[in-house]
Parts: sequence; C-alpha cells; structure tokens
Amino acid sequence: MPYSILFYISNGVIPLLYYSFIIVSSITQNDELITNKVYLMIYGIFGLVSIIMLLIFLSLTYTFLAYLVINILIIIGIILLLNYSKQNRHNFGSFILITSILLLVSSWISFYYNIMPFFSIFGIFIYYLIPDILFIIGMLFLIFHGYKNKDYYIFIAGWIQVSGHFIVALADLIRIIEGLIRVSTRDFIIFNIKFIIYITIIVIALIFIILKRMKNMSFGYGKGVQKSYDRRDFRVRMPIEIPHAIETPEETTHSRGYNLNYCPNCGKKIENPNQNFCQYCGAKL
Repeated sequence: MPYSILFYISNGVIPLLYYSFIIVSSITQNDELITNKVYLMIYGIFGLVSIIMLLIFLSLTYTFLAYLVINILIIIGIILLLNYSKQNRHNFGSFILITSILLLVSSWISFYYNIMPFFSIFGIFIYYLIPDILFIIGMLFLIFHGYKNKDYYIFIAGWIQVSGHFIVALADLIRIIEGLIRVSTRDFIIFNIKFIIYITIIVIALIFIILKRMKNMSFGYGKGVQKSYDRRDFRVRMPIEIPHAIETPEETTHSRGYNLNYCPNCGKKIENPNQNFCQYCGAKL
C-alpha cells in the first residue's frame, strides 16, 4: 500500500469518521440527563474542521500558521470535552474524564515539541511514541465509557481510532520488514513498541468487553437459580406452622357447656373453673 494512501487514511478518513460519530452521539443524548452536551458536539465539530483544514493545507501549502490554527482548534475542543466529562461525571463515571485528560496531554506534547525546539532533548521518542501511546490509551477508556454507558456511537468512535491506528502501524511495520522503506534502528524500535502497545490495548479492550458480558450473563442466571433454590428450600425444609387457635370465652367450656374462664355477665376472669357463681358480680356460671 503506498505511503500516501496510508497517510490519508490515518490522518483523514479515520479522524473524520471518529469526529462524525462523536457529533452523532452528542445529538442522540438525552437532554434531561446530560449537562451541556453541546460541549461534546463542539469538540466533534472542531475536530472535523481541523481535519478538513489539514487535508486542504496538505494539498496546497502546509505552513506553520496552518499547523498552529489546526492544533489550537484541537486543543480547545479537548478542553471542552474535559469540561463536558467533569460536569457529567456523576452520570458517566471517570472513563471519559480520563480520556479527555490523556488526549489533552498528548496534543500538548505534540504541539509543544513542534513549537519549542529545545524540547527535542528527549529525542524522537517523545514526539513519535509518547503522544501516540497516550492517545491510544485515551481511546481505550473511551471504548470503556461507550460500553458501560451504552453509548454505541462513542463506542464505535473509539474502536475506529484504535483499529485504524493498528492497521496503519501494521502496514508500516510490514513495509519496514520487507525493506520497502529504510529506517534507523531507533525508528524500528519505535515502530515495534507502538505495534506491541496497539495489540495490547486491543486485547485489553476485548477482554474487558467479554468479562463484562460474562458478568452480566452470570448475574442474571445466578439470580434466577438462587431464587429457584430459595423457593424449593422453603417448600421442602421449612415446616409450615399452623397457628394455634385463640381461645375465646365461647370456645372454652366445661362439660355442661358453661364458660370456665370468664364470667358471661361481667367478663371478669374466673379463678376456679369449678365454681358455680362469679366472685365479682355473683352471676350464675
């Protein structure tokens, strides 16, 4: 695959799809539950605009001013995403908040490295490795967020970025191994590290989803089984106790049919069941 095609896939098609799904997610969210979802929409719009500008400038002349404008748009969009995730943390949890923080750090490192030459003392590893690692880990948490909150547009958006970067890294690595492109030992190490990290993140995401699905299935099945056993145990092991009949004056009588415990006239209790007269009112028993 020609390098130009790979470049436009990784820097054009994949980001455009990603930001498009982000915008669709912001449109479909519930207004009553989500606070300031417009921040998420603006993040997606700014991302789309920056990618379109990048493709236009690349076809014409890519100047430092264009680079500056594009990266400022991306960073402002991520700041809005950070604000959105903080305001809705009680609904979403911390996954999307972690994503926004990692994306902000990744974008800032890339931006700072390009405008501040002395930052290059850390070498090419900082520019080509650290931002990509932070970005892909951020996408991993975005996938977790989408799956946990059943936001399948964000879930798909995260997978688009992860799988897209993986395909591009795999294609580059194959080209290097086959000798189609020559790189230094340092660059080869960078490509291998990135490729291993991408595979690890994909495996972690798949394991997370599988475990969550198994957990949900086992919980549902387990509750049903437990409920069934509880009912069976109650029927078999628990004796059914019939409450004793409450003795009333009408039900407790001696052999002649007279009440032995209570006087029918005054209702007082009779101390001696064999007496013939009430000791309180004198009525005949």
